[in-house]
Amino acid sequence: YAGVAIARNISGDLNGDTVVDGEDSCMPILEARLAQTLTSRQFKLTLGGSGHYGFMNIEDTPEDHYNTWSLNADLRIDFNPNVSLLGELYTGANTGAYFGAILNGDCAQDLKSLGGWANLQFKAFDGVRFSLGGGLDDLRDESNTTLGGVADARSRNTFLFGNIVYSTRQGTSLGFELSSWTTTYNNPTPGNQRNPTDLRLQWSVQQNF
Repeated sequence: YAGVAIARNISGDLNGDTVVDGEDSCMPILEARLAQTLTSRQFKLTLGGSGHYGFMNIEDTPEDHYNTWSLNADLRIDFNPNVSLLGELYTGANTGAYFGAILNGDCAQDLKSLGGWANLQFKAFDGVRFSLGGGLDDLRDESNTTLGGVADARSRNTFLFGNIVYSTRQGTSLGFELSSWTTTYNNPTPGNQRNPTDLRLQWSVQQNF
């Protein structure tokens, strides 16, 4: 499988001229993905690689461009119809608009980050499916230095989760999830913790027609 896309250049507005820097560059984002699936009697394996690249502009000269980019690798292994393992790794710069860099905004000096996640899914018995996983998003050391003086700038985020979904024969699904999130802040404001942890319990109801 191969795919290429020319997409809208989503970004922030670093110079505050009311025009987002991606649109000011007059250049779209280039995105691409290449994947291959291998099948044997024991499992089905899908390996993928993808990336994106785009220019941002904060003034009217080429020297005032900065960029956004990412390189990504993804994996899916189906051991049988009941057990699957999924995962993804990424590295890049100025990826906040793509939910990377712990959603920190862009930086003209390149806000570099890396991260990934893994997820094990398995069907215990008829109508009941479990899912366990975790991941992290981490700013590179040089980017932590760049944001050193920014109040409450996020430098690292980790999470673990587990959920259960029960599906009835009538198409109704009931889900419950417990997750733990820990975020590290470079320069927390007074009264805020440097490494707060959030424990979340969520539920869902879905009806399929």
